[in-house]
Amino acid sequence: MASTEKSPFSAEHIAEFNRIQALRRVLLRRMTDAFEAYRDCANPACRRARGCQRDDGACLTAIMRAMPESERRLFRHAIENRLAGLPPDEALRRAAVRVEEEEARLAAQGFGPGPEEAPRGT
Repeated sequence: MASTEKSPFSAEHIAEFNRIQALRRVLLRRMTDAFEAYRDCANPACRRARGCQRDDGACLTAIMRAMPESERRLFRHAIENRLAGLPPDEALRRAAVRVEEEEARLAAQGFGPGPEEAPRGT
């Protein structure tokens, strides 16, 4: 390692890692609160506070797993579009178009909906 390069274990790198981890916890809570997951949360503290009281992302993960695959893809593509600088409405519109195109391509290849996409009660 050249003498001008900083060690990945330098105080600066460790401080930056800790800062990002703190922001991650806030982001996970805010995203979970946006879905109002506290309404069905098994944790009584979340229901009382009307907001996520966890900071490990478990609530958000549970919500995302419960979503149909097409909605997860819509969500992911909309976030990608927002990160690319599109306004919210346009990001969502383009994400919806992309998901429709993906589903049409899969249907044309003979792939139908996955088990979580199949109509319920049949």
